[in-house]
Amino acid sequence: MLEIDFPTFRSRINIHSDRDLTVEIVAGDNMGFCDMVEYEAVEVRDGLVVLSWREHIGSTIVHVLDLISGKAHTAVTPVKGDFMRLTGRITMRPERCVSADRRRPGTAAIELFPGFASGRLGAGNYEIFFRIGGSGPPLLLLHGYPETHVCWHKIAPGLAARFTVVVADLPGYGESRGPEWEAAYAKRAMAEAFVGVMNQLGYPRFSIAGHDRGGRVAYRLALDCPDRVERLATLSILPTFAMWQRLKDNADAMRAFRWYFLAQPSPFPEDMIEAFAIPYLHATLSGWTADKSLAAFAPDALAAYETAFATRAVIAGSCADYRTGWTKDREDDEDDLAAGRVIACPTLALWGRREFPDVERFLAGWRPIAPHAEGHAMDCGHFLPEEEPDKTAEALSAFLVRDSHLAIS
Repeated sequence: MLEIDFPTFRSRINIHSDRDLTVEIVAGDNMGFCDMVEYEAVEVRDGLVVLSWREHIGSTIVHVLDLISGKAHTAVTPVKGDFMRLTGRITMRPERCVSADRRRPGTAAIELFPGFASGRLGAGNYEIFFRIGGSGPPLLLLHGYPETHVCWHKIAPGLAARFTVVVADLPGYGESRGPEWEAAYAKRAMAEAFVGVMNQLGYPRFSIAGHDRGGRVAYRLALDCPDRVERLATLSILPTFAMWQRLKDNADAMRAFRWYFLAQPSPFPEDMIEAFAIPYLHATLSGWTADKSLAAFAPDALAAYETAFATRAVIAGSCADYRTGWTKDREDDEDDLAAGRVIACPTLALWGRREFPDVERFLAGWRPIAPHAEGHAMDCGHFLPEEEPDKTAEALSAFLVRDSHLAIS
């Protein structure tokens, strides 16, 4: 049994099995509420457990339980109403919250990529975690913030019917690691690392699709190594230089405040996020979707993101990624603009209409470095591979084989 005292109520959780638990409100507001649910639990490290479930009324509950200090940080995402963050005191601890098979970080992600093998490769100053599956022309898929390679789980297995698909964690995210110095998280350095990874896998030339921060690595790779990239697809981004120009507008800056917050000097943003990592993660994920909920994220995928984002190394790596967005990445883009360098390969830009409603304005942001880029909006928010997986897969597949010697009959 687990009991948590919150400021206005007390919650009691009875864990019946590795699958089911009962939650009751035994004192204070909503006393008498009771629900039996299926839950997920991940032990991030000794004494730190992420416990989550979806109530029958539709609300999503996530507890980050520090069993050593006795603190509980809780996020509630209701079907209707405002996202809530709560802090409580654990007054009764269970003998266990997590069975042995749930204690290995990343295990939930394995079944999301059936038929894929996994591995790690050294590339320069990085260790890159990847999965590979399928057959056909090589396609590298890179994720964005605040996720991992798992964001592709809804479409990678289908793409693997036509392509050899490589999904990888960016340095500093998921299970990939990089050095502590900040310059290592510039997109030029990351792009060089992925050229090295693909070389080691036997693919000196390949197509690449990147979502969010992965899209920035992808277009930098296409600019710096044009002989390596067959086709480029970016999801949910404007080029870095164009984004900073856009953020001069106060309304855009408010919506994209993380560009400023995460780029602040270390360790300020790292400390702020680490203190409330899982609620921050959930607020970011839900806030960027069209329906402002976590409904688009499969439970196993969400568990993988929680496991990764609960570690200081990932928080620090993602902040370093954004800091270089303000410094080296912006400067590299400006140098390319001044020199007239453009992306030579066919380029597709996809984005969510709820995030960027003005089609012409969006495509105009790409034209200075990708004058022949094509693209269209989808009726969703930021996370295309999870909010609109079928349409995203269809658009990528059609683009990657069109008028190309890589097309498969």
